[in-house]
Amino acid sequence: MRVEIRDQEALARLSLLDVRAYLSSQRWIAVGRYGGVASIYQRKDDSGRSHELLLPMREDLADYAARMGDIVGTVALVEDRSEISVFHDLVRSGFDVVRFRAPNADDAGTIALQNGVALYDHARDVVAAAANAAVKPKRAYRGNSSEIAKEYLDTLRLGQTEVGSYVLTVLSPVQPALESDQKSLFPDSNPGDEPFSRTVTRTLSQSLRAAKNAIDEAVATGKLDPFEAAVDSGVSSNLCEAIARLAGLGSGVDISLTWSRVRMGPEANTHYKFTEDNARVLSEAAMAFREREPQADITIEGFVIGLDRKPEEFDGKAKIRGFIDGKVKTLSAEFILPDYRKVVNAHDQKLRVRVDGDLVKRGPFQYLENARNLVVFEEDDSSAFTRIRP
Repeated sequence: MRVEIRDQEALARLSLLDVRAYLSSQRWIAVGRYGGVASIYQRKDDSGRSHELLLPMREDLADYAARMGDIVGTVALVEDRSEISVFHDLVRSGFDVVRFRAPNADDAGTIALQNGVALYDHARDVVAAAANAAVKPKRAYRGNSSEIAKEYLDTLRLGQTEVGSYVLTVLSPVQPALESDQKSLFPDSNPGDEPFSRTVTRTLSQSLRAAKNAIDEAVATGKLDPFEAAVDSGVSSNLCEAIARLAGLGSGVDISLTWSRVRMGPEANTHYKFTEDNARVLSEAAMAFREREPQADITIEGFVIGLDRKPEEFDGKAKIRGFIDGKVKTLSAEFILPDYRKVVNAHDQKLRVRVDGDLVKRGPFQYLENARNLVVFEEDDSSAFTRIRP
């Protein structure tokens, strides 16, 4: 028995651009116009029988919902499937769909509430890592995302959970590629012409593939070097940690991508599976990445407690103990000659200093690279520094 969709409000919400793109992707051909209100599309089914439908030219037509209902019914007949299935495909045709499958669901397809909440949080972290990598690949992302990445994350939608264990669907909207005399609806994929949302999902796919390959290489060699080589492909500590936490919820995690039908996908639909053992490797990689990636634009304010400058060197090194974000830290920093003279004076006179730089951790030690904006306070009236005063 075929179930027909009669919800006029739901049919009226179908996007004209998305439906047109879907028809083109399924070999429906525009053969003419019906007055000034609709385009005539035709297609032959597998038996050679010809079918025809009318696609409205505007969404404000009085019978728009009815015409969309006719389209859903005709497409379902030609493709020999349910109208509900066709309707869901049309609704999602304007989205790249990222599916996160938790294999540890029970027979009813449910999971523990706390695991479900964590699944949503970590799934967002995975996509956020890809969005940041689409802007600029890095070992680690600290603080807030870039503006374009934050704006993109605000456009994401949650789809209904699906049958098959417990499947969370994240919908990433894709701007349709329109027809012109020079280009078909699906022109050759050119990353430079992609909307940012497609750049993100493409980056997500390549970063998941690179992470899987890096895991295999790391297990074979016992080294984390393969992860370092995967940074340019979008692998970061944020991505590794998010996947590790997803997989750690129980029995691993499956992540798949289905490309929108309104713009040609960069590859076939993809699927990646990460096990609990994979999660252990990813956690190690995430920790290593965080240590190696500089924390940019930090400020330390305190006192110079040590100097080191060899006779043959113009520049000099200094050890500074001070506050960073309210915490006391001791860092080594290198200064160019004019600044180093000020540092030496601050050390000798026990004067407070403030300096900006990039925080880097190497093993148990922390360093301030690219030291800049040095300020020496000639008079120190701040009681906050009493406990670290040399």
